[in-house]
Amino acid sequence: MSISIASIKDIDNLSVLFNQYQKFYGENASLDDSKIFLTNRIINKESIIYCCKNDGNISGFAQIYFSYSSVTMQKIWILNDLFVDQNFRGLGIGEKIISHVIRNASKNKIKSVILETLQDNKIAQNLYKKMLFIEESNVKHFVHKI
Repeated sequence: MSISIASIKDIDNLSVLFNQYQKFYGENASLDDSKIFLTNRIINKESIIYCCKNDGNISGFAQIYFSYSSVTMQKIWILNDLFVDQNFRGLGIGEKIISHVIRNASKNKIKSVILETLQDNKIAQNLYKKMLFIEESNVKHFVHKI
């Protein structure tokens, strides 16, 4: 098992898993749309996608977007997407990917890594707590859907 940054050569394999992730969250995106979306993120360097590979196949991924804290004037990473293929769950892959993200954030002098998950996703919440993420109770997340 190895974790590396996705490149265009990973796009076909990664797109399949990314499309499964989208369906997990109720989106009905096509595989072609998923492939185009990921290709644009990689080509335009708009995100970092860490892939966990087992025997050349991508078993999990995390996609990181970049932002800043205006208050501290430091960079932050948004761990926007984390997904493990259902055939590889329970093997610690999500934990390994998150550990990799945190190590690289530290090396790059990132102030913090933030993430969100659905309130009923208890498995993910338990993993995040285990990985020392702190649930912020003093903020509320608001969305204006367009």
